[in-house]
Amino acid sequence: MSTTPVPSEKSPASRKGGGRLLSVLGVVIVAAILILLNVFFSYSNASLDFTENKVHTLSDGTRSILGRLDTDVSVKFFVTPKDQLHAQLRPMVEETESWLARYRELKPEFIKVEKFEVENASDEQEAAALAGVEPQQGMYFGIAITCLDRTAVIPFVPQVLGQDRIEYSLSSAITEVMRSKKKTVGLMTSLPITGNSMPFGGGGQPAWAVYQALKDQYEVKNIELTASSIEAGIDVLVLVHPAGITDEAQWAVDQYLLKGGRVIAFLDSYSFIASQSRGQQGPMGGGGTPTGSSLPKLLGAWGYSYDDSQIVADMAYATGFGGGATSPLLLTLGKDAIAQDSDLTKQLSNFWLVFTGAYTGSPATGLTEKVLLKTSAKQQMVSTSYATANPGSPAGQQQLQRLTSTFKPEGKERILALQLTGRFKTGFPEGKP
Repeated sequence: MSTTPVPSEKSPASRKGGGRLLSVLGVVIVAAILILLNVFFSYSNASLDFTENKVHTLSDGTRSILGRLDTDVSVKFFVTPKDQLHAQLRPMVEETESWLARYRELKPEFIKVEKFEVENASDEQEAAALAGVEPQQGMYFGIAITCLDRTAVIPFVPQVLGQDRIEYSLSSAITEVMRSKKKTVGLMTSLPITGNSMPFGGGGQPAWAVYQALKDQYEVKNIELTASSIEAGIDVLVLVHPAGITDEAQWAVDQYLLKGGRVIAFLDSYSFIASQSRGQQGPMGGGGTPTGSSLPKLLGAWGYSYDDSQIVADMAYATGFGGGATSPLLLTLGKDAIAQDSDLTKQLSNFWLVFTGAYTGSPATGLTEKVLLKTSAKQQMVSTSYATANPGSPAGQQQLQRLTSTFKPEGKERILALQLTGRFKTGFPEGKP
């Protein structure tokens, strides 16, 4: 769905080169996939109700998770003594203790909370190390949650407090340590996420951070874009830029979904990362990964289309990239463009997208649509040719000038990301292709 969440501070980076943009994209892809998977696995169908004003009442989602708790859970809060903390962090100690008290009060027979004030060369410092909590910026402010032989760590609590994600982080950690076995994620992608190696000791590229993060939390099964079936036991199927997916593989996804499976699809009209591969061909030749991806057979059955030859230009959400210039092709969405009543997005205050496409259509009979991200009415669909040059380069500047001079807003909003639920119909009424 071309979705890329950004940190809470709205700071459009200066995109001076492809390497910088590529590294930023890697971070946001990790965040996007893990946020979606954690919502799927941690909260299931429970209703989340996080409070913006930090009133420390627990949501229905957390109550549902703790209601299933039947084994002792140890929550250890490691923090530098208050008088040694930075002044801005001191109020957060009591705030953290207040949150932990709510969890303990809800399930006192199973949740044990301990606080350790950590000083150098102390028993508490050794305990923190054993629990996997390390100092951040010279200070301890982390939580380790343990159940039986499984431990999950929140390494620096002020970060999640500052993003109003403390309850999400605590409940996700408790859910993780409660699991008897890891969930299984199926991964279909045309990008070299898993890394690659060259024959005869020729080196190669390491696996991406997103792949390592997925493997840390889940069992990951790699599935080819030419697969004829999805193996049993896949809890969620994730498609990341499935460029070149065959009709047979779309049929496999179709059948998986019809059997009750869950699918997360990240589609791109113009994948910046894929575009890099087209300029870095290996010694065996080849044209690199296609920059556009879609699921035409499936989307059509669901009532939608996704044109991978056009990208969104939106003047209302144009992002700055240095020198006072802005680009309507680099979008920073605000809260008015993000669904605030969805578990998937309600914690996000802004969202960054690069050369994104848009969906057209309405849900087929039996399906319910929830728009997660949308454009403003000041948008226009333009050719992907506008994405071929870095916005900060001379060629990119010329493209932006040409786009600005000819820009004609459509006067209507478009869908950037959506959630579909309900009874799906097959995209292959005539059977397997």
